[in-house]
Amino acid sequence: MIETLFITLFILLLLLTFYILKLFIENKKQKIRYKSILDSQNNIVLVTTGSQIKAVNQTFLDFFGYQSLEEFKLKYHCICDHFIPEDGYLAKVNNGYSWEQYILLNPDISHLAKINIDNKEYIFKIFVNKIEKIYSLDEIIVTLVDHTKEIKTELELIKQKNIAIEANNIKNQFLANISHELKTPMNAIINLSTLSLETKLDENQYNLLSSINGSAKLLLSIIDDILDITQIEKNELSIENKAFNLIELRDDLNNIFFTHSIKQDLKLIFEFDNDLPKVIVSDKIRLLQVLSNFLSNAFKFTNKGEIKLSVNLLEKIDPKKAKIRFSVKDSGIGIDDKNKQQIFEAFTQADSSHNRKYSGSGLGLAISNNIIKQLGTNIELISTLDKGSEFSFVLDLDVFDWDNDLYFSQSSSTTSSYPILDDLNILLVEDNEINQKVAAIILEKSKINVDLAQNGKEAVEIFKANQDKYDLILMDLQMPVLSGYEATIQIREFNKTIPIIALTAASLTENRQKVIDAGMNDHLSKPIDKELLFDTIIKYTNKSKENIDYIQIETSLTNNTLNLQTLEENLANKELATKLLKTFLSQLNGEFSNIIEELLANSKEARFLVHGLKGISGNLGANKLFMICQKIDEKFKNNHFVSPESINALAKELDNVKQELNHIIKEQDVIIDEDITKLSQKELDKLIDSFISNLQSGDLLSQEDQNLLYTNLEKYNLLLAYELEKLKESIEEFEYHIALEILSNLKKD
Repeated sequence: MIETLFITLFILLLLLTFYILKLFIENKKQKIRYKSILDSQNNIVLVTTGSQIKAVNQTFLDFFGYQSLEEFKLKYHCICDHFIPEDGYLAKVNNGYSWEQYILLNPDISHLAKINIDNKEYIFKIFVNKIEKIYSLDEIIVTLVDHTKEIKTELELIKQKNIAIEANNIKNQFLANISHELKTPMNAIINLSTLSLETKLDENQYNLLSSINGSAKLLLSIIDDILDITQIEKNELSIENKAFNLIELRDDLNNIFFTHSIKQDLKLIFEFDNDLPKVIVSDKIRLLQVLSNFLSNAFKFTNKGEIKLSVNLLEKIDPKKAKIRFSVKDSGIGIDDKNKQQIFEAFTQADSSHNRKYSGSGLGLAISNNIIKQLGTNIELISTLDKGSEFSFVLDLDVFDWDNDLYFSQSSSTTSSYPILDDLNILLVEDNEINQKVAAIILEKSKINVDLAQNGKEAVEIFKANQDKYDLILMDLQMPVLSGYEATIQIREFNKTIPIIALTAASLTENRQKVIDAGMNDHLSKPIDKELLFDTIIKYTNKSKENIDYIQIETSLTNNTLNLQTLEENLANKELATKLLKTFLSQLNGEFSNIIEELLANSKEARFLVHGLKGISGNLGANKLFMICQKIDEKFKNNHFVSPESINALAKELDNVKQELNHIIKEQDVIIDEDITKLSQKELDKLIDSFISNLQSGDLLSQEDQNLLYTNLEKYNLLLAYELEKLKESIEEFEYHIALEILSNLKKD
């Protein structure tokens, strides 16, 4: 019995031993399997309870430079002993939790650890997961993924971004400064020409001043766009929609480009559909800017033929909306297919070579493209190399009126009105002498009492001593000693109520906001818009428009006959004046030849012929013809009958003008033939040497000398026709290096 029991116990013990041995072997196999899995990872992997590391992979040992985990443990208890405590990175303890607990409690955020090995920093992204218990009860597996390169790259990108932001801020400040420097003389031109238009002028003077004023305003708007690069980059060009007459747009463009067409002997055609609405709602300045860019490019790249601006009604959508197409077509050099998209990029031209024939910044089409996109459409380009180009766009425009004409043509007398504000005292703070005079003249026409401060410091001192005297302060922004911003801040320390209006030439949005932040009430852009200036003054001095009387200032235009001397003085070029008159005579005998018949037939074409003749005769100083056309044009605008007497007066004056033109042109042709004689070869060589010397020193060349050179080069057949034209163009465009090359080659030959 005992023996049996002993055998049974022995068998049980043997089985138990075998089972334990089996468990031990399986456990060891499992550890080996897990170790193999760990070692297969390229990332650092370890198994830990938090306080004690249980296992690591070979990548761990290789990274820390140890042969075994036991060797590592002789020096360190935890991987966290290598953590570098910095903001944004894990530490041993984080918000009261150990690093591994903190990760487990915040699984939805990224956890980075910075580790120092051999004085070299590494950045790891750490992942922690609970695993099946292998070594003990509370084991977790930790994976460290090396993100050193990625993080450093990201940090470098952030650094470069900050550098770029700082550079952009510097650029914006530079643009604000250069804007002030460029716009100050432009503002003076606009304001002084505006004031000059209110004085007694003859017709020529009035037309020329009007063109100067309009062109300067257009140039100022272009300067605004070029300087405000950040606005263009952000696609934030401002669009200001107002009602205006399409005829105004045509006349503005005609005033700007009429002389171009004569100089280049190109036919400029304005084709406006008869059924177009009279008054549309859009941004006239932006449309003028885009079409001016199209026309400017057309004149630049067209040597012969014609340039046509067309405005066509595509669809009368409803009584208040119309689809209208604007296009400029030329017969110039054209654009090849590979450059059709490139030319719309900023600072890009179709010909980007250093010796390109055509100058320009390459900004015009980029700005125009941006404007047209802001207006809700796209520019279309059709072009064939050596045949010409057509730039166009289609707009769905609001119609203010289909039939009634809001266009107020230039008349023999114009009236400007100024509100009488003789009880107001204004402190004008301005450092520029011309701007001081312009602003003071405008304000004093309204009987406003004006005191002047030369800079911000002086303004603070004057106002502090006379706070009860002033009703408003007009404050320039960029001034020496103390800027307008700083002066306003100082004034607001002791007076919170005085209205302060900024006078700013800046176009940057942030500058406008800076005005308000400094404590100013409002801002006015330079050049000074008279109506807006007085509206602002009336608003902030609590005046009632209904109770204000106005001064009416009338400007009379004297009536001179066609005067070649005046035309030559205005153009500073006798040959160009004669060319203009020849073109005028050609137009009278051509496109205006049937004007009397059209008037007698009361046709639609008659209205456009009269309006066109009025503009041309005014530009050339044919004042009596201008006055007659103007009266007939007014009758058309008011839907009044044009009397036979008016038509007869026009017919007689047309005959008079033609006779006078024929006489003057014949006389001038004789003078020109007498003036420009054929030089001897020796004299011509001397003249060419003189030109080369002047071109090298950058001196201006007289028109008389130029005519003498061109005529003799042609008579001696020293240049081909295209070479002579290139020489003329290069001197006219001040591209003296091209002219030098042509003349120097002549000397070699």
